[in-house]
Amino acid sequence: MVDFELDDQRDSNYDRSDRDITSTDEFIQRVLIFLNTNIGEIPWNLDFGIDQNQVFLDIKDQAALSVDFNEWLTVQFEDEIASATVTKVDYNQRKATIYIAITMLDGSKLNITKEATIDGI
Repeated sequence: MVDFELDDQRDSNYDRSDRDITSTDEFIQRVLIFLNTNIGEIPWNLDFGIDQNQVFLDIKDQAALSVDFNEWLTVQFEDEIASATVTKVDYNQRKATIYIAITMLDGSKLNITKEATIDGI
């Protein structure tokens, strides 16, 4: 049996069949699903997700974003994540790319990005 691969967008890449999914790929996918879900959006799990409105409010304040993402991620993934820090925010017209460095409980480090539309700023 062959697993499918994730492309650089962290989406499934069905064209390749020569690589198995690693546990790191699966974990990053779980984190991105969590970060891209608004809290209360899923009716059967109202506590899942982050407050997207808070991201919009803090989008120009990297320190505040760091506090927000650290709290959200360490609570949701308490058995896996030790800390999360926003390392950079790039702005391109109406889109912001948030770069997040995650330190796992075992000391390993991961880097992920989250994109946000920043209308009105």
